[in-house]
Amino acid sequence: MLDRRTVQRMDDATRIPVAEVRYLNFQVFTLYVFLIIGFKGDRERSGILRNPSANNKAIPVIEDAPYCIGFGKREVPKKHGELNSSEWQFFLIFTTRRLMNKQHRSNIVQTDATYKINLLGYPVLVARFSDANKRFHPTVIGICSSQSKFAYEGVFNAIKYADLENLYHPKLVVRNADTSITAARRIVWLNSDDQLCFFHVIMNLKKELPKVAAYSDAVVEIQEDVRLLARARSDREFVIAARTLCRHWIEKWERTELISIGLGKFIASYLDRETYNKWLYRNGRESGTMIIATNCATEGINSLLKSRYTHQRQFRCRSQEKEEGRDRSKEL
Repeated sequence: MLDRRTVQRMDDATRIPVAEVRYLNFQVFTLYVFLIIGFKGDRERSGILRNPSANNKAIPVIEDAPYCIGFGKREVPKKHGELNSSEWQFFLIFTTRRLMNKQHRSNIVQTDATYKINLLGYPVLVARFSDANKRFHPTVIGICSSQSKFAYEGVFNAIKYADLENLYHPKLVVRNADTSITAARRIVWLNSDDQLCFFHVIMNLKKELPKVAAYSDAVVEIQEDVRLLARARSDREFVIAARTLCRHWIEKWERTELISIGLGKFIASYLDRETYNKWLYRNGRESGTMIIATNCATEGINSLLKSRYTHQRQFRCRSQEKEEGRDRSKEL
């Protein structure tokens, strides 16, 4: 059993000062600007990236100097296109020594991709962790051709092999509903667990329920039922509460077809014994307490990137300048 003193010691051990939190966030924003500015000159005329780490293989001595920790590219057949046509996939990952050291001290990795940040149209990947005070610490940022298993596998491998003498193995990977994250996690961290962000559980519940204004109060009530259920302290308590809640829903909403159909889909996807493990994590396996996690801070940092750091003009790459007969490489 965990007493209050033990919990306090654990909390103190993982707490990071507020000043350091702000500094870590500033570092990631600096990485993002570095990534975009560096990326604009690394696009060849053919549209294929050169290896950005070819001339920077050594890890910087300065802890706060950004460097490329992972790069990969491959040619794959197009899913929708002409026969025998292909396209290139790539990922490009950046971090600093200080940020990676922070990540390796945590046993949780939270990851997500966001769009509409750069005019080139490529998704931006961010990996991070949260401390005992629920503060959010971004540690890795990158850019990729698409949100795919190939890209997430590249991110996870970059984090795992950052220190070859002490390979990193987190206990938990917090994700959204994208199955490519789970597929990549199974390849890189087979013995780690993954957990669906609770925010996406509620979001998917809202999708299943009717959007008609007449049912708005019922939708809010059902969401609160699920939030209350998520407070279960053990596996057994959750199962008993879930069964009770399902019976309550059937009795109350069976005559309301739109709600009962949506609840049936939600129960099958998230409340069955084989499915609730998607979003409830056993802290300590079968004997441990149940916990939920969210990527809300992740979504927040993505929103902040869009509002503050999205470039409103298109960067000119060397190939474009040469095609137009105006080679101004030095200005770039």
